[in-house]
Amino acid sequence: PCQDVSARATVSLTALSSSDAGSRPFVLLVTVTPPDGWHTYWKNPGESGAPTKIALDLPAGWKARPAEWPAPTRYVASGETTFVYDRPTTFQYTVTPLGTPTGKIVARVSGLLCEQACVPMRESASLSYPAEAVTKILTGPVPAERPPVRYRTDGTDILVTGLPPLKDAFDFGTTIDPAKVPVRSGDATRFGRSPYAKKEDGPVRLLVVPVDGLPFTVVALPRKVK
Repeated sequence: PCQDVSARATVSLTALSSSDAGSRPFVLLVTVTPPDGWHTYWKNPGESGAPTKIALDLPAGWKARPAEWPAPTRYVASGETTFVYDRPTTFQYTVTPLGTPTGKIVARVSGLLCEQACVPMRESASLSYPAEAVTKILTGPVPAERPPVRYRTDGTDILVTGLPPLKDAFDFGTTIDPAKVPVRSGDATRFGRSPYAKKEDGPVRLLVVPVDGLPFTVVALPRKVK
C-alpha cells in the first residue's frame, strides 16, 4: 500500500573526468540513498514492488550508455520475495558530450520507497559539467558482459552450466522464480522456474554475484536438442 509519510530518498550526482575532458566520454554516477530502514527496488523488483527508474536530462546531442545496475539484496516479507536496495546505491553511466563540451545534467529518479508501507519516490539532482566534475584518470568501464552460457529445463527447474560458484543471481526478466535461491548441482547451477515464465525456452539475462570476484551480467541460452 502507498500512504503519505515524510520519508524521502536523496539523490546525488558525481561526474568523473580526465584532466583534459573536452568531448571525451566520462563516467556519471547517480547515487540513490534511502532513509535508514527503508529500501528501493532493483530493475526487476521480484514478486511485488516497482522498479527504480532513472531519467537523464542531457544537453542537446549528448549521449548516455544505459546504466550499470548493482546487485540487489534478496528480501522476503509477508511470503513475497523481492530484490531491493537498502543502502546507498550507485548507478554508473558513460556519457559522451557530443557538440558542446559543457552543460547541465539532471537526473530524475522515480519508483517506490518502502518500509512497512510504501511511498512514491520522485527525486532529482543536477550538476554542471565539467565545472562540477571530479578530475580522475579513468581506468575504464565496469567489466563487460560475459560470453553466453547454456541451460536446460529439468522438471520445474532450470540447470545453467558455465557459471562459477555464486552467492546469488537475479533474472532481469520473468523466467527464474525469485522465491527460490539458486543452488549448486554438480557442474551446474539450479534455478527454480517461475510460474510466469514463457512456455518456450528463450534467452535468460542474469546478474550474477559470484563467491569470488565482481558481479557480472550474462545471457543463458537454451541448450540445443540434437
